[in-house]
Amino acid sequence: MGLRTCVSKTGFKYGIHQPVYNAVNLRRENWKQENYKINNFKNFPAGDVGVQAGEKGWVFEIPNAFPFMGTTFIQRSKADKGMDGREEKNLPSLKLENIDLDALPVSVKIALAQTSDDPDILKRLAESPDKLLREIVSNNPNLYDDLKRETVLIPGAQGASEIIGDHYGNGSTHIFEYLRSNSYLPWGHYAANMAHDAIRYKAGNLTQEDIKGLRHLYYQRIYVQLAQSLGVPLSSYGRRELNSKELEGLRKAVLGRINARSGELEFTASIWGQNFGYDFSPSGHKLHASHQQVHQQYALVPKSIPVFQNGANEKVSGNMPSYVQGDDVARFCEEYRKETGLNFFDTYINTIRSNRRMDGKEQPRDLIVHENKDTILFVPKAQRSPWELQIMTTDHTGNILEADVIARQALDESILIALKLLEKAGASLITVYEISKRFDDPDTDQHLMYCFSPRVPDSPAGWSELQDRWVVKHYPEDFAKKCRTLLPT
Repeated sequence: MGLRTCVSKTGFKYGIHQPVYNAVNLRRENWKQENYKINNFKNFPAGDVGVQAGEKGWVFEIPNAFPFMGTTFIQRSKADKGMDGREEKNLPSLKLENIDLDALPVSVKIALAQTSDDPDILKRLAESPDKLLREIVSNNPNLYDDLKRETVLIPGAQGASEIIGDHYGNGSTHIFEYLRSNSYLPWGHYAANMAHDAIRYKAGNLTQEDIKGLRHLYYQRIYVQLAQSLGVPLSSYGRRELNSKELEGLRKAVLGRINARSGELEFTASIWGQNFGYDFSPSGHKLHASHQQVHQQYALVPKSIPVFQNGANEKVSGNMPSYVQGDDVARFCEEYRKETGLNFFDTYINTIRSNRRMDGKEQPRDLIVHENKDTILFVPKAQRSPWELQIMTTDHTGNILEADVIARQALDESILIALKLLEKAGASLITVYEISKRFDDPDTDQHLMYCFSPRVPDSPAGWSELQDRWVVKHYPEDFAKKCRTLLPT
């Protein structure tokens, strides 16, 4: 197959490196020593070194289902040992009594702010004039709740961004929606975060009502913004949250207007992402950020943008398409259909359901962790993170505008399950993002997807990952089995 993908009609396709080679010895000197600690004679061979690794030395090379997402490498000698049993690791308690915090080096203060479970120490750090320390300590779950509210959760603590939406959930949850007009996203973005009176610093504390509210604000904002651009009336709703029936009616009205529209649509895509967890290393590197607990962002993307001359800022005739990752998926689906005569996503789902292991074992072979009416939560055959999970719609829902009430409920349920089981597995830093098709794309092949990418302690991003070469130490089926054992009962 010319396309670089692991998905085919007959099952997942992958390569096996079976290395046999000779390394010429060019070393000039020996540094051999033998004592009670070290015998390094094997480090200094007399001649050339021949490598014939055998099956244990095989390396599986698995093209991602989508070519633009790179390739995964699994070393057999590591993966055959099974899952490494890594569970959530609790850091040792950092309690310091009768210590002068001001006298400590900044790196130690950062470590205390990030990892200490002593609320009194955290209180003292929260009162520091150092802005960085206050930011770090405010995201520590062990800080006193009243100080969390004061330092980061109360509206206004992080700036003057306007709150233009909220969700109360019958008193069981409370969420604010902020407008970020000064945004890295050209048309601004929106951030829906848990409010000061609904503190959720752990995925395990999230409720279905929390996720429903967070996602409801996302659906509502995108539908309302599209309605505005299309001239769909909004006056009957008033200044309040739309109920489920109203939201569905607005979705249908917007979708109908788009389907009937003959001219070009201004905004043709949405983007959505969420960070869960916060970490800052003593060396000063921010590892992950989710201010105000669960940090959810979303925005609309225009169909195209004007083209200007490089350096001169002079308008050039014509426009260029705006960037969304879903376009890469759409192009690939078209290429896949041209080369194979098959719809990619239908083939991909069938391949997931009929999966076989690479090591020849019979069980476990299932990549699916959880399934409901409209979605599957699964482990990709070619993981881009040791604990990567994905959600995919099983019907032909390609974006949130095509997602009806049942599909939205299914997505919300699967998102919460994925977050909770990843935290149970030991992940504390999780990035989630959506990949969807354009609103005006008539192709029904592309399905709506969500990717969960935990930051694993011993696998930070490096040069390999920047080249889209993803190294995983286990078989995907073994990780799927582990995830199924962590599903809520």
